Amino acid sequence: MNLITEQDIDSILGTLQGAGENPFTDLLKLVKREQPGIFEYLREAEGDELNPDERTMLSNVSAIAWFVIKKSLGCGRPVGADYLDRRLQRNIDLIEDEQRDADEPDESGGSLAGILSEFNEQPLLMTFIVNLVTDRPENYEGKVREEMLPVIVMHLKTVVDALVLHDDEWGADDEDAAEYSDEVFDAARETVSEMYAEYAAGPFLAVLEDEHRAHARAIVTLFGEAMYEYFLLSPAEWSVRRAAECCTEIIPGKARDAGAGVRSIVPVLVSFLTYAVQAGGIPDAGHIAERLLELEDRIA
Repeated sequence: MNLITEQDIDSILGTLQGAGENPFTDLLKLVKREQPGIFEYLREAEGDELNPDERTMLSNVSAIAWFVIKKSLGCGRPVGADYLDRRLQRNIDLIEDEQRDADEPDESGGSLAGILSEFNEQPLLMTFIVNLVTDRPENYEGKVREEMLPVIVMHLKTVVDALVLHDDEWGADDEDAAEYSDEVFDAARETVSEMYAEYAAGPFLAVLEDEHRAHARAIVTLFGEAMYEYFLLSPAEWSVRRAAECCTEIIPGKARDAGAGVRSIVPVLVSFLTYAVQAGGIPDAGHIAERLLELEDRIA
């Protein structure tokens, strides 16, 4: 799993700050459209126990967390109510276990950072969003009770866990969960091959440097194969998160083994994905290309 970095967070916050003084209204509209289950969860969590200012804080910080995850890792399928409930129960159990450990004479319990990043494995993101809750501006006028802060943080962690883990765990209890198929792999490879032929015949490949152009077919082919072999994703299903993981953790080694230049991975894939934005067939092509450019220093 890719780690969201401080650089990722700072860059995405810069985008939000450029959207006006109060981007939360538009951000929550996006959450409602793309993650309606999470939007309803934020509206209903704790019922009347949260006052309006506390619910606004929970909703706004959750929206920021969603936006950071979306831009950094990508968010796949919408998260449903049942899955959120399961994640919430896991966090309740975790907190109760930590409290029992802390009560034991020989146990000190886990660190706060360790508890918050349990399951989601995103310590920097969790530290950032908790700081948004606890370190409020001096001119903040909302009425947020200190005793409700742990409750708000628990629900924030639940939202982050659900967004980060959902693609990994989706269908895990379903007897019909997807399994590797040679037929689907061959179909995905054929789709990539056909797209590459169209891409190579157009202007996108021609403008690449000679070094990158020489490795283009190998890199696009390796990427398409790895996205199915490791994540069971055909081109129409490629996501930002899985593409980033593929390019940082999988493709460099495969490229070296195949004699394809690692330095060519990002230029080639960004060129191919830019073609796909116009040609269609990869709905998230533009977002994937943007993320790969941000990761270029970590891939080359």
